[in-house]
This record gives sequence, C-alpha cells and structure tokens, in this order.
Amino acid sequence: MQTVKGMIRNLVGSPAFWLGGVAIIAAVAANATVGDTSGQPAPANNEPNRTEASKPIREGARMELREARARIVGETLIFTVEGHDPIEGLENLALQRVYQAILDDPTQDRWMVTGQITEFRDRNYLLLDRGIRATDKNAKSGKK
Repeated sequence: MQTVKGMIRNLVGSPAFWLGGVAIIAAVAANATVGDTSGQPAPANNEPNRTEASKPIREGARMELREARARIVGETLIFTVEGHDPIEGLENLALQRVYQAILDDPTQDRWMVTGQITEFRDRNYLLLDRGIRATDKNAKSGKK
C-alpha cells in the first residue's frame, strides 16, 4: 500500500497534473475581467476614446449633402465627416457605386453624401442614398 506522501509525489510528477493545472489557469485568465465590474465588454483596442464632440449621431438622423472623405478598409467603405468618428457604410447599391469609383481612382476620396444614420453599440453607420464626388463648388454649397 502506498503512503499519502508517495501518492502526492506520483500525482505531482504526472504530466496530466501539470497540463490540467495549466488548462484551468488559462480558462480562468481568459474569463477574467480585470478592474471591470460593469458586466459590459471592454472596448476593442481600435475603438477611439469618446469625447463629448464625438458622441454617436442619433439613430434615424439624416445626413444631407455632407462632405466626407471615403476610404476602403478591406470590404468596407469608411466615411470621415468633420467633427464625427468614422462612419461605416452599410452595403447597398449606392455604396457599391462609390466603392467601385474609389477602386477605379483612389485619389478621388472627397464625396458629398446623403443618407440615413443608424447606430449600433455606440458606433454609427450610414445607409447611403446618394454619393457624388465633391468638387470645390458643391463642397461649398453643402455642409461640412
């Protein structure tokens, strides 16, 4: 019959003991929320710090002929409107046309956009109704 001391020595010397311990520690660490008791997920590292000026535009707001810079990020078109965080374009035919125009000529990144703002998880999205290339003339008549 083995002594308790011998059983502990065999257990601690077993690779299964160490692998199981590492797996438990990894699971606990993956589920830990250090310093956050709100229950809300932490923002991603690429989320901008929000200031009062960059709060999301409210759901349902219209964007009428606003000048925006458009850039392609992967399969997504991102609009940057002065005074707001970047606004991701929602997929539709109007967005596809702007996307293709930028692919054809990436230097033409200024657009006058019209559409409806949506909001999800404190981020804005634009359901584009119309996008026309901005010129000095129509940019002055639109809103910045």
